Amino acid sequence: MDQEYDKTIRPILDAFDKISEILRNDSVQLPKIVVVGDQSSGKSSVLEAITGISLPRGQNTVTKCPLILQSRQAKDKEYAEIYIETDNKEIKKVELQNLSQAIMDAQNCLTQKEEISDTPIHIKLFKNNSPELTLYDLPGLTYKTESIEKKIKSLISKYTLGKDTLIMLILPANADLTTSEAISYIKKNEDFKERTLAVITKIDLGIQEKGLFKKIINNELGLSFDPIVVRNRTQDELDNNESISSIREKEKIIIETSELSKLGDNSKGTDQLIKKLVHLQKEKLLNSKYVIKDQLIKNISTIKHDISKLPMSVSTTSEKINAFKNMLRTFENSYEDLMEGNNIEDKNNNIPARMQDKFVYFNQSNFLDHNSKFLSDSYYEKISDIVKESRGLKLANFMDTKAFKLLFSIEVTNIENNVYGFIDEIYSYMKHIILSLSKQAFKSFSHLKDAIDSEIGICFEEQKETVYSETNKSIIESCIAERFFKLIQIQKCVFKIFSFPYLPTLKYLKKDL
Repeated sequence: MDQEYDKTIRPILDAFDKISEILRNDSVQLPKIVVVGDQSSGKSSVLEAITGISLPRGQNTVTKCPLILQSRQAKDKEYAEIYIETDNKEIKKVELQNLSQAIMDAQNCLTQKEEISDTPIHIKLFKNNSPELTLYDLPGLTYKTESIEKKIKSLISKYTLGKDTLIMLILPANADLTTSEAISYIKKNEDFKERTLAVITKIDLGIQEKGLFKKIINNELGLSFDPIVVRNRTQDELDNNESISSIREKEKIIIETSELSKLGDNSKGTDQLIKKLVHLQKEKLLNSKYVIKDQLIKNISTIKHDISKLPMSVSTTSEKINAFKNMLRTFENSYEDLMEGNNIEDKNNNIPARMQDKFVYFNQSNFLDHNSKFLSDSYYEKISDIVKESRGLKLANFMDTKAFKLLFSIEVTNIENNVYGFIDEIYSYMKHIILSLSKQAFKSFSHLKDAIDSEIGICFEEQKETVYSETNKSIIESCIAERFFKLIQIQKCVFKIFSFPYLPTLKYLKKDL
């Protein structure tokens, strides 16, 4: 790396690495190079050629989660220093020869069986003559199972977003360059042509087919960048630990002794690929640094605003009790406003109006409609029969009281089930209102809110049982509609919450305040 790169680009690259490490989310779209391809297309081999390290290989899905590979120049280190980290913040120093197994072990901790994880593994490589690149390697597309395919497509969609994201599309030379599953999916990005670099792998297999050169230069995808051809390291060469320089020499021979020699110099070999990636990364970093700075300033401002809304820190028992009282007062005042009908604009939470609606509807549907049959001939005949059967050794013109009780009990029994349903409806409505107020008043203290909600639930159930019992005893003794209005004293249920002692609740406050 020349001095100009070290002075201008390396600091920006290091800063973006630090931002990515701190944020660990998608709140800011950082420029990146994302490696995409079908399973067994040669993605791992290309990354090995670029970085000079060994990655997991195999016929099945070997990349099971995103790999974020940070390759950095370390002129004072002849041998590589490698650090591997997952989202549990555990950083391990790994020997070069053990890296592949370390990645597989980390993946196995993040995944189960053959599933895919969206938790990334960070690999930091410091090595002499190592290119200054940050690469995102994604699992290769496969049709193994529908669930795996869906997860991989979701990862590709997530990581390829953003106009400053360069897509490095891996295509094997011995396959159709226009019909891979990876291509069909990156096409969903409207600007994919302007930011996709095609890398043609396995040229040692592709040159055995006729028309490889024409297939490459046709550019049927319409990409802005010229494709670059590379030769993969075979498994035998990997096992024999052949040097990078030796592989580069074989790559050069294949290109120059085949029709691929007619390609432009910028499209020939891994060295040209590295130069191209470093150049494109440099452009992305320089063009986006001010935009990223503005995004961070905006996000920090938003976070500061949110933090300002948090309650003040409290430590002493007295402060905790006062904080609890203030929240409880907010809760009580909000409830009183709703009970007084002060929130007319919010119709659903206007308690008096909605309660009146429910009573009117219940009265109309269960009394007026039901009692309209009192004027019918059939009901008159029913009354006559009951009066006749109740005659005893009394004057003929006086009806026995048991006849009246029987008539009224029959009518009450007909609507009794509806009465209990109406009670449940009232309590469901009021419980929803009260829990909403609790959520607002105690939102900053989750454990305390859970304790309050539990008390609300218990209190409501006790009150409902009281209403059931009182209703059952008095249902024949008085007018049902009037009795209900007296029995359903929701205020008592709520005010009971205000009376439970402070001290038992302090254990919840200690966890949150």
